[in-house]
Amino acid sequence: MKNKIFVISIMAFMSFAFAKAQGGTRGIRVGFIDMEYILENVPEYQKAAQQLEQKMGEMEARN
Repeated sequence: MKNKIFVISIMAFMSFAFAKAQGGTRGIRVGFIDMEYILENVPEYQKAAQQLEQKMGEMEARN
């Protein structure tokens, strides 16, 4: 009898824990980043890309 009560209580606990975990996912929001827009329209990125190109050119010239 004690075994049955123990098993039933464990099963109830597991089902409540599973239900709670599933209910918590409703608040998750998913977003997407348009990297192409950022790469084309953010001046800071364009400046950094130019500096990187210059550095790479300097390194190639040394070799």
